Amino acid sequence: MTPCSAPSGLIADDLKQRGIWDRAQRNPIKALRPYDTVRIVGPDQTWTATALVAESDQSGAALVDVKIVQLPPTARQLFRDSTYAVEFDGFKFIVVRISDGRRMTDGASNVEQAERDLRGLYPKRVT
Repeated sequence: MTPCSAPSGLIADDLKQRGIWDRAQRNPIKALRPYDTVRIVGPDQTWTATALVAESDQSGAALVDVKIVQLPPTARQLFRDSTYAVEFDGFKFIVVRISDGRRMTDGASNVEQAERDLRGLYPKRVT
């Protein structure tokens, strides 16, 4: 199964369009191939989808048997301060600098670890 994180602004209905995969199809390592199974996590984590790749070429990929599951909204808000924010990229929790959107950490498997990573970005007070 090929995991994919949906870009910001993508909605589940967009999965019907071949062209949304054009960028991935230009990369021979990431390109989808016929009969691949794809799992997509929505950018806001409110939905996930699984689908089968029916056909693909350099300009895109056609998905069939798309199954969309609506997820309940998370009860816990991800940490954010004036400098950094914890975000979920579809696979792991990362810390992003708010001013320029730069990714500051490699990622963590859970929110607590990402928050520890965020605290580690601030200078330590020396006594």
